[in-house]
Amino acid sequence: YDRWDMIDSFQARYVHAYFYNNGGVTDMGMLTYPEEINDKGQVTGYFYPDESSSNYHAFLWNDGSKTDIGSLGTGHTQAFGINDSGTVVGWSYNQEGQDVAFIWEKGVMKDLNTLIDSTSPWLLRSARAINNKGQIVGIGDWYTYPKFAFLLTPKPLTVTKPQGGDLLIAGETDTIRWVNA
Repeated sequence: YDRWDMIDSFQARYVHAYFYNNGGVTDMGMLTYPEEINDKGQVTGYFYPDESSSNYHAFLWNDGSKTDIGSLGTGHTQAFGINDSGTVVGWSYNQEGQDVAFIWEKGVMKDLNTLIDSTSPWLLRSARAINNKGQIVGIGDWYTYPKFAFLLTPKPLTVTKPQGGDLLIAGETDTIRWVNA
């Protein structure tokens, strides 16, 4: 056995994360490991639900409350990045026990592999960061080659209605339509 791993594991069981804001400190809980904070003070990372658990879970810390954001299957989930909209990215084991990159927004976690072209040679393993434009960077397998960096950029939306020159009147209802470019 490696004594350093043993010491690190022992010490890790007593880790507490703290949130500092405007001179006040809030304990985020034992066995909590923050990874990133956005400009709105939302934090993401991972935590162990209890001292006896070997599975860690991704979380979102918002307004003094820690929320387990779930998983795509069973086992570990870890969040690494959050943008100012509160969209979280990371990795999770899926139903097949494979580690895959995820995006979590508005309470729903999705496998990023289901959001790219199904004929793509990529297997997206871990999303590491997301910016306010929705661009995601991470690590994946390209064909059978592991650990390549990827950049995902959302397709832009094109507004088809209203068009330039359409008259919109305050207080009236109108439908806005768009398509992915």
